Amino acid sequence: MSKTDDLIERLYPEEQDPPLDTLWDKFNTSPKMPIFKSEGIRRSFCDGNCNHLLNRFRRRFFPGASDGAIEGEIFSAMNHATTAINSLCEDYLEDIGFDFREDRIPENITLFDFLMRGREQWIGLKDRNLSDGKKIPLAISAYRKARAYDLGKRVLHINADLGVLASVRHYDTCLNWFQELLGFHDKKNAGVNGHCFSWNTNPGIRIYGNGATLRSRVKIMYPDETLKYSSLLMKLCLEKENKYLEDIDDLTGFEFIVEDDKTRQEFIRYLKLESSPSSTLKDYKDRTRIKVDNPQSSSDFRNISFTLFVPVPLDHIGLGISRAYGSLPVEVQLFTLEEDRVRIEHPEVSHENYKKKSFGKVFPAWFPRQIYELWIG
Repeated sequence: MSKTDDLIERLYPEEQDPPLDTLWDKFNTSPKMPIFKSEGIRRSFCDGNCNHLLNRFRRRFFPGASDGAIEGEIFSAMNHATTAINSLCEDYLEDIGFDFREDRIPENITLFDFLMRGREQWIGLKDRNLSDGKKIPLAISAYRKARAYDLGKRVLHINADLGVLASVRHYDTCLNWFQELLGFHDKKNAGVNGHCFSWNTNPGIRIYGNGATLRSRVKIMYPDETLKYSSLLMKLCLEKENKYLEDIDDLTGFEFIVEDDKTRQEFIRYLKLESSPSSTLKDYKDRTRIKVDNPQSSSDFRNISFTLFVPVPLDHIGLGISRAYGSLPVEVQLFTLEEDRVRIEHPEVSHENYKKKSFGKVFPAWFPRQIYELWIG
């Protein structure tokens, strides 16, 4: 088998789960590039401008904004999507010897010119007399425009989602809520699984970690607080239940490492009794008893997770009270020291491996074989 054939086999497995048609139904990134025959782009072609499209973006995302400002936001979103794809390629395809990254869209172009150029290239591909040498760059250029436009719209939906905005705005509130609920104290040296310290808590359960008492993350942000769209774009594309952002409850996540399952059960009991008057935990998943329900996760991955609701202040008067609070869902994951050791010592159990598998699933949907195979060869 040649090096090219080996690469194709790795990037495009014969059995795709979820099926590519399913992913293309959720994300409009099919190699057929149906965007270029959509009503909005056909109307723009007939009108000679993108006024109709810009009005649709204005009504959905940018009321009162000028056409120029809206175009700027659309191109910014498309470039955020490009950056996300490039970062995934850098992280998970660095060993293949082929560069799938692409340049950002230049600022000196209008939305009309961008879309019409893609449409012209897409139509040009139907010329049967076109040689492969000319067809390959034409197809890739057209497809990149179609994909950028579709993923750019997804980025705009992410930017405008109240849950995503709340996860960033109220992150410190969530940190303070857990600090007050758990009352971390009695810091001691630990030296286990690479964790330097442990802290006692209000329920008498010791939590293991390093510099900070809480291990947490906001899905839309890198640790340096720059925006990260890659995880949400992949999650929206892959997960059956999460077709819409409103269906995602783990935009903010907290992780706790405890000594063993007995102490974990005590910790869960405390959270059930002290975090809410209902004494119930939403989306409770015990992965120590049931096989992992995510095909991207290793079968050796073990933990217990559930959703808690943190009250966060709102800017308007509430219903029936003078001060309003909303309930922000946050995901809690609980690991024992042994489960934590397994994921540290076995790379296939790590979160990075989970992300790599996820990208392996979306790669054929965002880099279709029908478009890229000849280019790779």
